[in-house]
Amino acid sequence: MIELRAGIANRCGVGDPQVRFEQFREVGRRRPVWGELATVGPDAEDIATFSYTVTDEARQFLRALLLAAGKPVGQPVYFTVSPAQPDTDRRVPAARIEIWDGGQRAENLALTLVRFRDAAEFDTDGLFDPRDDPTSLKAKRPGTYIATGEIGWDKTSGDGYRSAEIMLRGNPVGRVGGPPLPADVYTTQQVTAIVRMEDGDRVQLGGTQSSGDGLLIFSATLSLAWLGP
Repeated sequence: MIELRAGIANRCGVGDPQVRFEQFREVGRRRPVWGELATVGPDAEDIATFSYTVTDEARQFLRALLLAAGKPVGQPVYFTVSPAQPDTDRRVPAARIEIWDGGQRAENLALTLVRFRDAAEFDTDGLFDPRDDPTSLKAKRPGTYIATGEIGWDKTSGDGYRSAEIMLRGNPVGRVGGPPLPADVYTTQQVTAIVRMEDGDRVQLGGTQSSGDGLLIFSATLSLAWLGP
């Protein structure tokens, strides 16, 4: 239960003001339909108070109207109420992992899953466990997620194609690439995908190149964040 409070800033000649609290019910044929909850008088400080019992609805819309002789005057005061959620539900699962050492080699024409270092840059809900799998971020609750990856490629000794891919359940869900690039060019590629994930699903960052030889991945990042159910 919460206290809804509406103050009367200017009585405008209203001798015996009352305040009616209402709750939004539905959209009618011509205008919104509001249901009356209670009509109360203000206290000595011209504040009207109503005790409202919060329901399970995600959003509850209420308003308070000043009444003069039983008729609304002036503009309503609006309230938006939501039920309280446990701390675990309010925390947004999100993590970012990275490498910056140029130590991983991608072989020619082979998809290489990036292996990240032991510690995440940040991780709000234990999405990264390098002892279990240093290549992935794992969903901890079902819902819609945004996954973003970036690969910084070393320069090559020959022309070749380079691509970066977001992988979900072992399949690509986002890919960026282009025509063959000339030799001696450093390349950075970014890829983003919005995906549906179940508890325990994993996303990975993969890279493919066709320079004719192995090519160093000198930097990479992978981020995952929960957007909603």
